[in-house]
Amino acid sequence: MHVQSLLLASGLVPLAASQGCPFAKRATDTNLVPPREIPEDFGICRVASNQAGGGTRSRDFWPCALRLDVLRQFSPQYNPLGADFDYTEAFKSLDFAALKKDLNALLTDSQDWWPADHGNYGGLFIRMSWHSAGTYRAMDGRGGSGMGQQRFAPLDSWPDNQNLDKARRLLWPIKQKYGSKISWADLIVLAGNVALEHSGFETLGFAGGRADTWEADESIYWGAESTFVPKGNDVRYNGSTDIYERADKLEKPLGATHFGLIYVNPEGPDGSSDPKASALDIRTAFGRMGMDDEETAALIIGGHTLGKTHGAVPAKNIGPEPMAADLGEMGLGWHNSVNEGNGPDQMTSGLEVIWSTTPTKWSNHFLKSLLGNNWTLVESPAGHKQWEALDGKLEYPDPFVKGKFRRPTMLTSDLALINDPSYLKICKRWHDNPKELNAAFARAWYKLLHRDLGPVSRYLGPEVPKQKFIWQDPLPERTGDIIGEADISSLKSAILSADGLDVSKLVSTAWNSASTFRGTDKRGGANGARIALEPQVSWVSNNPKQLKQVLSALKKIQKDFNAKYGSKKVSLADLIVLGGVAAIEKAAQAAGFKDVKVPFTPGRVDATQNQTDLVQFGYLEPLADGFRNYGHGTTRARTEEILVDRAALLTLTPPEMTVLVGGLRALNANYDGSSYGILTEKKGQLTNDFFVNLLSPAYSWAKKDSQGELWTGTDRATKSVKWTATRADLVFGSHAELRAISEVYGSADAKEKFVKDFISAWTKVMNLDRFDVKAEKMGQLLDLPDEILTHICTLICDSDRLVLFQVIYANKRLHRIASPLLVRHWPFYPSILYKKAPARFALHLVRNPQLQRNVKSIVFDEQIPIGEDDPWAGNGELDELAVAASQSFPDLASDPSWCDGLIGGCTDPVAALLLVLCTRLESLDLMIPHYQESKLLLLKLVSLALKYRGPQQPLENLQFVVLRWYDDEDPGNIQCAAPFFHLPNVKTLALSAFSDEIPIKSILDRKDRNEHAKLGLDPEVYETRFPIRTSPIEELFLEAACLTSHGLLTVVSACKRLKKLAFTCENPARMTREGNSSAPLTRQALLLHAATLEELAFNLETHRFMQTDGSLEYASDTGLECLKECFQQMNDLKRLTTDIHVLYFHDQSSNEKMLDCLPRSLEYLGLECDLASYQSHVLGYVEVLCTVLKACGPSQRFCALKTLEIWLFVYGGIDESIYDPVNELAREKGIEFKFTHGPHGGGNAWETMGMIPDPYPPIADPAT
Repeated sequence: MHVQSLLLASGLVPLAASQGCPFAKRATDTNLVPPREIPEDFGICRVASNQAGGGTRSRDFWPCALRLDVLRQFSPQYNPLGADFDYTEAFKSLDFAALKKDLNALLTDSQDWWPADHGNYGGLFIRMSWHSAGTYRAMDGRGGSGMGQQRFAPLDSWPDNQNLDKARRLLWPIKQKYGSKISWADLIVLAGNVALEHSGFETLGFAGGRADTWEADESIYWGAESTFVPKGNDVRYNGSTDIYERADKLEKPLGATHFGLIYVNPEGPDGSSDPKASALDIRTAFGRMGMDDEETAALIIGGHTLGKTHGAVPAKNIGPEPMAADLGEMGLGWHNSVNEGNGPDQMTSGLEVIWSTTPTKWSNHFLKSLLGNNWTLVESPAGHKQWEALDGKLEYPDPFVKGKFRRPTMLTSDLALINDPSYLKICKRWHDNPKELNAAFARAWYKLLHRDLGPVSRYLGPEVPKQKFIWQDPLPERTGDIIGEADISSLKSAILSADGLDVSKLVSTAWNSASTFRGTDKRGGANGARIALEPQVSWVSNNPKQLKQVLSALKKIQKDFNAKYGSKKVSLADLIVLGGVAAIEKAAQAAGFKDVKVPFTPGRVDATQNQTDLVQFGYLEPLADGFRNYGHGTTRARTEEILVDRAALLTLTPPEMTVLVGGLRALNANYDGSSYGILTEKKGQLTNDFFVNLLSPAYSWAKKDSQGELWTGTDRATKSVKWTATRADLVFGSHAELRAISEVYGSADAKEKFVKDFISAWTKVMNLDRFDVKAEKMGQLLDLPDEILTHICTLICDSDRLVLFQVIYANKRLHRIASPLLVRHWPFYPSILYKKAPARFALHLVRNPQLQRNVKSIVFDEQIPIGEDDPWAGNGELDELAVAASQSFPDLASDPSWCDGLIGGCTDPVAALLLVLCTRLESLDLMIPHYQESKLLLLKLVSLALKYRGPQQPLENLQFVVLRWYDDEDPGNIQCAAPFFHLPNVKTLALSAFSDEIPIKSILDRKDRNEHAKLGLDPEVYETRFPIRTSPIEELFLEAACLTSHGLLTVVSACKRLKKLAFTCENPARMTREGNSSAPLTRQALLLHAATLEELAFNLETHRFMQTDGSLEYASDTGLECLKECFQQMNDLKRLTTDIHVLYFHDQSSNEKMLDCLPRSLEYLGLECDLASYQSHVLGYVEVLCTVLKACGPSQRFCALKTLEIWLFVYGGIDESIYDPVNELAREKGIEFKFTHGPHGGGNAWETMGMIPDPYPPIADPAT
């Protein structure tokens, strides 16, 4: 039966096998497609089943109907491993070395049921890998190895894949062994790579990450032919038989020259045995797959260096392919009825060729044979045309008969390389320089196997090479800090207020940037901002004039923000997407949805022109884009079919495609600003008007042009034209399935659902290429990306850790997200001390090393010594911890006290271990126990941790340190803090209850030294010297300190540039032995940082700026001069907290002298007073405050002062009315006056004033 046939869209519509298809008939009548014969039974099952979907279907009657099934493929619910299965995590648990060992063993483990050529399966596995990856084509990104599609029809039954079913069956025991940890898609590729390495070739490496799919990909257009090779090319060449003229006219997007082939006919075009014509086909086919001439030559030469072809018996002896084979074949096909049907009787291509004298070892023999022999056309045993060097040497080993040799043989497609000037030149160069060939083949092979894997952020495994290639669409590393919520809000305001930007332009730009993504090969998308680069910036579909206007405005916003915020950087890529976000929020608010927030995930980067392949990115340009009413259908595909195809590339479902079209029409986002499909009077508002008016029976629709691309909607009542729309619009009202979805969004109660669903689908498209933050779909969290789920888990963690402990066991994804949060900030409170929290936490990190980098802060609070009866002692967990720690850190293990302490459950060895384990620790709050061994052990553990310090090593990232001594009656030695001054990134250091009175050596010289000797306490080990002006510490807090002025000077001198300094003394009596000599040393300490200090809290009476007169202390003239000299150089000091006593002079008439001491730059002055001895001088203090306030105001000494605060610590109550004059004067001057009083000894100024920042939010006590 003669039937006119036509494929209506690229991979979307099946053969129109019915003569009743008007679209197919019109195409044939206008000579767009040649008539051809189709077998009468083509596409028809001889047994018309009445079960499982059998029988006549609607598409049999209406074959031209738009199909949406390609938008319903690969649903997670069809995954037998589970909807939430995470292949990335599974692959990470794979023993990759063991897998490769098993593959290498299999290569030479010949099986009787399918014997290996030359005792080696290498050639077979290389062909399998090549034919899996080689189906890729650059024009639409389809094909390739990414989904393991070689297991399914039609690929599993293509003639060119004959007997690859055996190769996969050979791999099954290995796949069975490793299960879900290695996908078929990865294993098929890896097997060929390992085979090459086994032959002695050095590959560039291998990357995993190809998750399996579980059904055939029906979206791929393999061609419209009804026959396989050697026919099967009439449609793709439009009926042409001119093998020279037609080569570069191969139908797009196809790469293969015949239906059922991977590349080209090895016997030449149409079996012509013409090497010159074959070269033309080769260039086109390999070029369509993204390969240039050198890559093409390298692949052919390298691929044909190993193994052989098979054509030992005629094709009449071969049974049907797997899809047509009997049930008992168990998925295998091509049963060979000659003898055993394998080994020496193998039949695959029908060609019997061995290219190399060493078919299992890598060599340059292919080129030597190709260039060094004279070739004669002959027939293979199966009757196919091939070439033989009849005068060649018999040195090519028979694959199964030992001692038997053959003459050189080649394929027509091999001889093409020496019958084309470009290929010949390459071959000669590589013949003389085999190392160049090796390097070229390594690059081309790696590209072949990984071309469709996407960006390198998706690459998995230990063999991923560091080298990056242009075909990977590389992106630069992100620099600067990512913008936060406040920045995002500010940037959205700036975007919406920028001149020339409106909702339509912002939405269009964001859509055009993100919608270039292809789910097929994971290329395109918004990350990289390549819409601002060639070729995308000049695409007609992007409306270049409008695009450049939007980009110019966004670049200005980017420049202003980055200049203003220093370390924080916003990329143009982020601004493009954020512009769309801001526009949609504005449009939703205009539609009445005031609180709508569109999710936005920052972190994109901007690519450069040098990182962008113009040719390969040119393939991303849309033929038509129904989402924005750009372009129209062709003679081969209708507009609506191209829309569905584009939706498939964007991995959209039918509802997502529908709601996006409706929303983009409401937002007036047509590419050229036309009114086509803008079925609303409220342009730029996110309403469902498109669906309401499209579905309304109040309008009738008629063609506006002869092609049926444009339609007008006429009001039935007024007979006036109301709307104009395209096929991409009307299909949502005419197609039954799409109309059903449209009716949902066009309903009166669907306005909110429409907005919600549009935002969800929009956000999905914007983040399709964000593989660094990709969110899996799972359970009730289907629409939440990782960053939002992480934020939710963070809130849970900060409020109730117990809940989060329960959450992490819900599924693998939550476990992955929440586990790092649980270790991020870890406190060890007294309530959990005897529950082994620190040791168990350390053991948890040893068992889960991937979590070590997530620990950001640790609090060891009120540690106390552990007795023999402590429940930790003798615990098996502690033994495990000690063994694991000793193996990981042999230097620590060499200390017997440390190992014994771990086993015994002592807290300090655990602390030492945690400091070493937590490689990204940023904040440390450490309470040091009061027993002497621990005082010294702290020094040792810090010095050991310092030894391990390096990039991403312990303490390298430490920024905030608090050291507390357990017993302030017996202060700790300041030497314990010295190591922290050597750390490279510490900015804030707070020390509590430390002294410089007792040197380390004196501790070691005590009577219990023998006990210390057991611990190996050598002063040389522990006496870390303070650095001199090199420490990066900028904020130094010394609380309840017992330092002499010498000690203070030593500590302060260690810092390079202090901005904050706080010093209070718990017991000034300890310092009296210094006498008046302390003031110059203190002055020296302050002057070191006078130029940089911005905040100072200082207990001045401690350092002898005072003179003693009975029970009273006042500032001495000498002390006053010291203060004046210090403060006059503190030009940037903004906050000062000190004792009010120093400002109260014994000569009441000289209070004005006090003004000369205080810095003019002050914005805050805090004064502390203990009235235990000075209650009779309250009025004098009031006078001091009034003196300060009188000097405030414009043109006054203290013109910048905004706040004056006083703390009174008293034994009894006090009449606060005594400060009324101060209050009145403060109000008059516009100064904020704060007054706080409490019991005697109520606190220290530096704590009260809140100078020490809390880098992390409060954490619930995990003892719950």
